[in-house]
Amino acid sequence: MKPITITLFLLLALAASAAAFTSEEDASESTCTREMRRHPLDKYCRSFVKQGRRGGSQGEIMMVDDEDDDDGEGAPEECCNQLRRVKEECRCPAVRRMTREIMQQEGKGSVEECRGGRCGEMMMRGMFLPAICGMEPRTCRMRQRTI
Repeated sequence: MKPITITLFLLLALAASAAAFTSEEDASESTCTREMRRHPLDKYCRSFVKQGRRGGSQGEIMMVDDEDDDDGEGAPEECCNQLRRVKEECRCPAVRRMTREIMQQEGKGSVEECRGGRCGEMMMRGMFLPAICGMEPRTCRMRQRTI
């Protein structure tokens, strides 16, 4: 009877451990989902990722410069203010989600469909958005299957 009891105990412990890991993962995901709802990266960040900063050369990734005040849509200063409100651990998930939504609007849903040209520039601006804003993490890894 003891071997069955021990086996049963080990199976229950393993199941509890797997459930705890899954709940921890779910909690982290739901924390960032809540954070993204509370502090969305909307108009300014979307515009910046799509179009870049007015006046910059095509493909140029510009750093935020307090002396250069651009009031146009997509101004990185406004986008950085939005990104700064998002908890550090949720910044990359928020940037990935925003970039994925932009790509879907553009008809490009995966990294493979989005290489080079304007689409590649949008991905680069999304990937380096935290660095452009001077915050951590410096870059956001874009997932291979979908952005």
